[in-house]
Amino acid sequence: MIPENMYMWVLDFEDGTVHKYDVSEVFWDDDYGHEDFLSDNGHSASNCEWMLTEAFDYNGVANPITFTN
Repeated sequence: MIPENMYMWVLDFEDGTVHKYDVSEVFWDDDYGHEDFLSDNGHSASNCEWMLTEAFDYNGVANPITFTN
């Protein structure tokens, strides 16, 4: 089954932030890689960790966008 929504969670070690992006539109584009998406959104792929998930929120926190230290 193909998921309807897909989100990318990014832990950015350069500025100590966590980001969530709705990548539902670009997830299935074979010509657009995940590293390209990171770069286009100001992240360095070599200095962050990321994951793809269908989960909209994390531990019940509604619509988290960015957390800072």
